[in-house]
Amino acid sequence: MLRSNGSLQRRTQPKLARLPALLRCSPKANPSKLKSRSYSVKLTKILMLVALCLALPACAASTRSDKLVVVPPLPKLTKPDSVLLERCVGPVDLGDKELTLALLEYYWKKDRARLLSCARKHLELRDFYADRDAGLTGKVVTK
Repeated sequence: MLRSNGSLQRRTQPKLARLPALLRCSPKANPSKLKSRSYSVKLTKILMLVALCLALPACAASTRSDKLVVVPPLPKLTKPDSVLLERCVGPVDLGDKELTLALLEYYWKKDRARLLSCARKHLELRDFYADRDAGLTGKVVTK
């Protein structure tokens, strides 16, 4: 305000008194109005948050998923079956005595079966390591 001498007069009213009664905490303020205002502010914030949560899935539908890169699971270094790691049984011990034809055939069949099982076991172990190593490098093994 201007004084008669041309200088500005400051307002004597403090800033707090200029605020509406709802915002200041004075004995004149009605506590029920303050509570209802804080309740409405909290309710507004909650509703805005709920609206945001409802809007986010709608935005997800508009994103492009054809260029989505799916990271493959990390390869695992597995161990072969313990049966494949067992030592092969050696040839049949014929002994020092003379053999009959029937006993010779029996030992020959037994020796042959041991040889085949050992060969199969080694081939299966070789295939296991080939498959595992190909899986670690990301290649496909053709059999």
